[in-house]
Amino acid sequence: MTQKKTVALVLLIFISLGSIGQSSVKLGWQEMQKTTSLPQLQRVGIKYPPRVSYRCHDKAGEWYIVLAESADSISATDTCSHILQGAFIRPEGDSLRLLYFWHDFTINNPNSEEYSIWFWSRYCTIEDIDKDGYLDPIIIYGSAGMNYTGDGRIKIMVKHGARSVSFIRHQNGTLDYDRKTTVDNAFYLLPSAITQRVKGIMTQIQKDKNAIFPYGWQQAMDKHKTYFDEMPFLNDLKGR
Repeated sequence: MTQKKTVALVLLIFISLGSIGQSSVKLGWQEMQKTTSLPQLQRVGIKYPPRVSYRCHDKAGEWYIVLAESADSISATDTCSHILQGAFIRPEGDSLRLLYFWHDFTINNPNSEEYSIWFWSRYCTIEDIDKDGYLDPIIIYGSAGMNYTGDGRIKIMVKHGARSVSFIRHQNGTLDYDRKTTVDNAFYLLPSAITQRVKGIMTQIQKDKNAIFPYGWQQAMDKHKTYFDEMPFLNDLKGR
């Protein structure tokens, strides 16, 4: 084999390995039990059997995303949960190392009594969005109230790199002045490819009528606003 062919083959192998270096596989609870058990998960804070889990592999090695819901009431058509929990974990021998944990729950706010909260898996993505060798999970979950998602809450969590986690929090509302959104400062420090992906997901959520974000939310985020609501738009209408 000539030197040029050898170099070309090495480059091809390197590129191929790089292209499969980041991956995620969706696991059901039965599959997840091959890696861990509920008692092990309980020791890191997960109290309920996971609704869905993901086996992830990137430059940080092998790790897992665990998403659990309390499933307080189950009917033929729906399952309602009052509590959800999520964790990033790494198996280490016979134990689990907790990388990050969060939880949320239904609340009674002045506008609506929430009856369920759950992970919106169809909007979640687990990809190496900025091509740095690390997966960048975007996890979305929300709640439902008297008007279903119309007066519930939505939270978007973004993980980047080993430790950086940021949130976008949105309160839906059937009335204009009920709707408000907050964005962590850390979100705006993320690579542009990731922030643009999140904005695309928000656009799809709104297109699917699961959210009404405040008027001009795209421009507010372009200006790195950490809070925005409908008041500027309403005040402008009053002034006309």
